[in-house]
Amino acid sequence: MADDIYARPSNPKGHWERLEIMEFHERILRLFNRDFFSPLHDFPLPAAWWADPRVCQIRREIVAFLASRMGDGYFGFKEPRTVRLMPLWHQIFSDLELAPKVVLCLRNPAQIARSLKERDNLDPALGEYRWLIYMVDFFRYCGRFEICTVEYDDWFENPHINFEKLKKFLDVEWQQSRADLNLVLSSIIDPALRHDTSHSDMPHEPLVLSLYRLVSEFGREGVTRDEINKFVAEFLGFQISQRPLHQVADSLAVTAARHAELEQHATGLRAEIERRDATEAQLRAEIERRDATEAQLRAEIEQHAATEAQLRAEIEQHAATEAQLRAEIEQRETTESVLRAELDASRSKLLEAVQRQHESEAAATALQARLSSVQDELNAAREVGAALLDALRHDTVMWANAPHNSMWRVPILRHFRSPLK
Repeated sequence: MADDIYARPSNPKGHWERLEIMEFHERILRLFNRDFFSPLHDFPLPAAWWADPRVCQIRREIVAFLASRMGDGYFGFKEPRTVRLMPLWHQIFSDLELAPKVVLCLRNPAQIARSLKERDNLDPALGEYRWLIYMVDFFRYCGRFEICTVEYDDWFENPHINFEKLKKFLDVEWQQSRADLNLVLSSIIDPALRHDTSHSDMPHEPLVLSLYRLVSEFGREGVTRDEINKFVAEFLGFQISQRPLHQVADSLAVTAARHAELEQHATGLRAEIERRDATEAQLRAEIERRDATEAQLRAEIEQHAATEAQLRAEIEQHAATEAQLRAEIEQRETTESVLRAELDASRSKLLEAVQRQHESEAAATALQARLSSVQDELNAAREVGAALLDALRHDTVMWANAPHNSMWRVPILRHFRSPLK
């Protein structure tokens, strides 16, 4: 099964193609201008295209991819482009020592043409021709492989027929019940997504119709592989006769591709010219703007020059004034020096006067203290004098009354002399 199942509106359940292998195939087809959406996709590939070194490199990548993916279990893939590149796959199977089994799902070419028209907008006649090319390449290259053919319409009408074919062809056993098988098939097959019926129109192209009838009978009694091989050989002969036409078509395709490249290059050049014209116009506008700016700057420069001359005159005047001021400053500094000297002398004298004042104040304070002390002594002397007078008065009275004796006089005198010392 595919790792990535991408869906489209025409196939909402997905295409179930292995995208890695599809990309490998597209890279190879693109080398020869035969990619799927190229007008020359259905033309034959060049002779011995598989020996091209570029193809050999891609083949090694495919071998490496398969070697990393297959493991020991079943491995298979769906990718329609494989039949167009089967010579390459012969080499890949040989490199990996594989004996592949090929399953061909046969579908009415008219249905395929309708599907390609709806999905890729491919002309129906070209869609039928594409089916023819794929079928021719299938039977041309897959002759030595085991092949199992299943009918597309049987999946919707009787899927058990295809299931039994595949089970027998792949030699696998179904381990579950019939009911489980019905459940699995119903979950995979959705009749609502079927766009055609088995009664759809048959192919319109005679060659396509002939090969379709032969392939439909492939493996049944009365139809041999030789009939299909004969048809394939005749068609290949027809393709060989068309080789000059194919070469012309290839040449035209190369020319068309070159023309497309040149047209794209011309478109790019036209866009570049338009871009450069726009840039040139922008540059011209920028130059005009710069010219206007330059004129403005020149006017400003002239104005600045006049201002500069005026400033120089002012600077010279300021220099003269500065010289005068410097002379005045020097004179003032001299006067200041003299004044400072006089001030220092005055401060010295003031300090001396303050010192003398402090000394005078200290002397006055001492004299005041002495005066207070003398005043206290004087007050005390006055009190003593007063007391002495009182005493004298008292003693005089007593002396007058007492006998005349010197003993009374001496103590009194001593008593009144001692405080006066």
